[in-house]
Amino acid sequence: MADVELSFDAKLSASLDGINAQLARANARAQQALNHTPAPAPVHGQGATGGTGTVVFPCGGPAQGRIWQVRSLAIGGTGLVAGIARFYAAGAAPSASGLQMIGVRDTITFKTSSLRTTFYGTGSFLLYAPQTLWVVVVTATHTKTVSVEGIAEDYDFAAYHAVLAL
Repeated sequence: MADVELSFDAKLSASLDGINAQLARANARAQQALNHTPAPAPVHGQGATGGTGTVVFPCGGPAQGRIWQVRSLAIGGTGLVAGIARFYAAGAAPSASGLQMIGVRDTITFKTSSLRTTFYGTGSFLLYAPQTLWVVVVTATHTKTVSVEGIAEDYDFAAYHAVLAL
């Protein structure tokens, strides 16, 4: 009878050790995430549409080893202007000719009489270094300056993935 109790105690102890190890790993990941909370990263860019009604301009991107989670983007212009804005995450400027949709993250039709703002959920608009947020405005109605403003969360790449593992 004592042999059965000893076997039962050994299995229970091994099981508790395994649970404690899992909890310790989860706590370590949570602590890493807390130590690397995101910093707000302002998104800004502007360009003049010119006579063609088209402009391509960058709005920044994360530094090496960082990741941006874009939370909001607002687009508008000075005076009366309307058009279609396409947002790309790319290492180089996308083509402004035609209406290429390859790699586009979002498309917004805008008018300056109503500033157009879009909000993004967790994980829906990510930029990884060395990507830059590019804006391609096509079919603008007037020769005006178009601006984009927004907010991104700037994370340490490893900490962002630690948060996802929780």
